[in-house]
Amino acid sequence: MGKPSKNELDSAFEQAKRLIWQEQDQDFLAKSLFALHDQSQELTKVLSACEAYIQSGQSTTAHRGIISAMNAYRNMNSSGNADYAINVTDNERNQALETAGMLRETGNDSHYIAKTVLNLNYMVKQLESVYRATERYLHSGMSITEHQHLENAIKKYRTLENRTSGSDVSAFNIY
Repeated sequence: MGKPSKNELDSAFEQAKRLIWQEQDQDFLAKSLFALHDQSQELTKVLSACEAYIQSGQSTTAHRGIISAMNAYRNMNSSGNADYAINVTDNERNQALETAGMLRETGNDSHYIAKTVLNLNYMVKQLESVYRATERYLHSGMSITEHQHLENAIKKYRTLENRTSGSDVSAFNIY
């Protein structure tokens, strides 16, 4: 499938805004698009902080960057965080993913919302594996084994990212 191009992303986000404004997002595609986008941005900050930490030779400042990015991700859906106004429940997201799959199968995705939702969901799942590896690393007392697992998770994500980058790599400004 590949990543959506810049034009496809623009179309998807414009149509998603229209659906939300017109209260026509019964299948939660538009809502899920924005929620997944926010989630991918926060998880990418964790990924970047981990890479900076590894490249810095595990500096204390870079370690604090990881903690800060992880806290921001954990807190993004808290009730006190007004920066993230769009939250989706698991049921809403599942419904959106089911609808997106059907739209892609039938070729009825003229604004690329389904393609974008499916791509973002896939990338978020991959970024969450880096997040979990980071948590295990930090909670293990930063063991060498968990450090290797973290590096492998990052490499796996970057490999996947490069493999799927058949379109504009910087379309979301997160990759």
